Amino acid sequence: MRQIEISPEVCHGQPRVAGTRMPVAQVLRMLAAGDSVEALLGAYPYLRRRDIAACLEFGARMVEEQRAGRGGRGIQKAATTRRTVASRTSTVASAQVAARG
Repeated sequence: MRQIEISPEVCHGQPRVAGTRMPVAQVLRMLAAGDSVEALLGAYPYLRRRDIAACLEFGARMVEEQRAGRGGRGIQKAATTRRTVASRTSTVASAQVAARG
């Protein structure tokens, strides 16, 4: 899918339309909000119809990967890590308060 690029240096690594700073998620949100393809093409002259189609395809592939359990591992691991760190931080803070009291 050549119309979609991911680069850590641009848009904080978000998937984006190649050659632009337009995140795929933004295109999908606008379509979900009811904007038409024609409205997007008019508002963002650097977008092409095939770019919008590539965003839809990218979104569909991400959902398929999540369902198959392939793409969600990184997201699930990050969420688990955040919960673990929050839990440990809370435990350490409780222990420090108990030690002072």
